[in-house]
Amino acid sequence: MGTIRVQGSAQKEFAADSFRLHITVSCEAKDSQHAVRNGHAYIERLLTALAERIGLEPEELTLGDEGVRRSYGEEVRFSFTKSVTAVIPGSLTTLRRITEVLESAEQTEYSLESLLSTRAEAEKDVLKAAVADSRAKAELLAEAMGMRITGADSAELDFPENAPMLRMAKCADMVCGSFMSDRLQNPVIRIEKHVNIAWLTEPAE
Repeated sequence: MGTIRVQGSAQKEFAADSFRLHITVSCEAKDSQHAVRNGHAYIERLLTALAERIGLEPEELTLGDEGVRRSYGEEVRFSFTKSVTAVIPGSLTTLRRITEVLESAEQTEYSLESLLSTRAEAEKDVLKAAVADSRAKAELLAEAMGMRITGADSAELDFPENAPMLRMAKCADMVCGSFMSDRLQNPVIRIEKHVNIAWLTEPAE
């Protein structure tokens, strides 16, 4: 009985079904009191706009970091920052409407992260495919050597932290709305897995 160690690989792409929206409001003033007051006023106007124009209520957002920092230059300035996050459905139309509000908001920066609600199941699916790839290669090698695979002796798993791959592609030629951006497909998240498996072998009969 012997062993054959073979690497298996697999990758699949999944359409993102939601987004994590991260919003940061910042402003400066000559003293911390005005910096905080102005910053809170900006936040209130932003939350009002999101609720009235998008239907994204404050209860759907989570408070992040908040603070005031003193900076020195030709004069002392105080910088206020406050961030909030929200997970929104994977509708590009809704996303466009939200970004329109954010682009018109004062002292506001934002970023988006593509999410996959079934990420855990997708990871398992890709890992199973990587194991199947390793076994198929091992069986080919064993057959060429007059052997056969009887099982696995050991395995090393690699779970890389894959950043979501954002890729937009145009839909089929059809009228999907008055905005060209509404005709884009959701971003794609690519998941890739690698395994190294030592397969047990014995002479083929």
